[in-house]
Amino acid sequence: PWVAKLDVDVAGGAGDSEVPADADAERLRLDRLSHICRVQAGASYIFEVRSFNSYGLSSPSPASQPLLIPELPPCACRNLVACQVGLGEVRLSWQPPPESATVPVHEYQVSCVKLTHGGEPYEFCETLNCDSHKVHGTYWIRHVVKGLRSSTAYSFSVCAVNSAGAGREVTAERALTLRPEVKS
Repeated sequence: PWVAKLDVDVAGGAGDSEVPADADAERLRLDRLSHICRVQAGASYIFEVRSFNSYGLSSPSPASQPLLIPELPPCACRNLVACQVGLGEVRLSWQPPPESATVPVHEYQVSCVKLTHGGEPYEFCETLNCDSHKVHGTYWIRHVVKGLRSSTAYSFSVCAVNSAGAGREVTAERALTLRPEVKS
């Protein structure tokens, strides 16, 4: 799709907020591009630029080389919190990645690692499909992990997945040792 008119306030720094210098930076740049120009992941585009100022409208710039907008895995989820809610049960709560304009999230992978003393850690994973009844909410997503052992320490992590792959895994800030009984 061609953009007939694009107003960008250069003095106001439109889209110039701080971008982290990690793997999510490219995703954020592409999200900005897709938001401003309404481009879609997986498609190729050619760009021409014209400016408008007090002297009028400029001639178009030379056309760019075709640019393929790649499909990228989602950014990392945010603010993962683990809380014991029952005997052998932990509720995980997290915020989904910032909305990605490239490819939507279709599932979350939840990992639980049993932390042992002197032995190999035991790990299991669950996949939560975004279309299922398990995953709901746009601001916070919650999931209960069941079948855990009391008096045992666990570490929890989650990552978002889309058709381009899995995003960066985020781990809860601290490990959780399950109490033998839960006080109401």
